[in-house]
Amino acid sequence: MKNKGFIKIIAKAVITVSSMVAVNDFLGFYAPTRSSQTIHRLGNNIAGLSVGYLIGKKAADFAVNAVEDAIDAYNGEEKKDG
Repeated sequence: MKNKGFIKIIAKAVITVSSMVAVNDFLGFYAPTRSSQTIHRLGNNIAGLSVGYLIGKKAADFAVNAVEDAIDAYNGEEKKDG
């Protein structure tokens, strides 16, 4: 498959960005709503996106590796540990 690397990058990007948005929305729910607390809301956004990136990166790596392992198993190729 010619575009295998490109497809992996797109899949990882979608999972990572989705996680970033989901975590930021969750943390943003608890942010103060008054406009005088802009710095606090900005800090919550930065923290939410950072934590979402870390979670999304791990989830994306796990998901893409699992799909690759499943494809290899379907094709009869064994994964060699080591």
